[in-house]
Amino acid sequence: MTLKDFDKFIDESAEFVTEAATTEAPSQVDWIGVGKEFVKTDKDKEKIEREMKKLKWIDLPTEGSLSLPMMPGMGIKHFIKEFKIPKVDKIAYGGGFGLSVEPSAGYGFYGVQGNYKNGRVKIYVLDTGVTLVPIVSEVFSKTEIN
Repeated sequence: MTLKDFDKFIDESAEFVTEAATTEAPSQVDWIGVGKEFVKTDKDKEKIEREMKKLKWIDLPTEGSLSLPMMPGMGIKHFIKEFKIPKVDKIAYGGGFGLSVEPSAGYGFYGVQGNYKNGRVKIYVLDTGVTLVPIVSEVFSKTEIN
């Protein structure tokens, strides 16, 4: 999925779906094109897949606020706004792992779950310290989550 396709998916899907658990396997997993710069080898891909499984998802409160460490909090907030992710109900953060690209120092790694009229998506983001890069998305169709 390219960034243009991702934007189209967002633009066409800005309505809320029911709040159901997404424990099922996604119907689609896309390695987002803009992230290819950071996922150069199979080892990189495997490392990211392991990190995806390690993330602990946090339910967003329906009232009040949520306190996070500054860098993940600011990064996640900016990503949601910049990419217009609708009806976010869960986030996750972790990181400190290196990839084969330079610099190979630890990157932040975040997850954002948004709800669309045709389903739910989990988007995984790499924080390079300079930019936020969407790496992979898991799409759950509306029929899978109901």
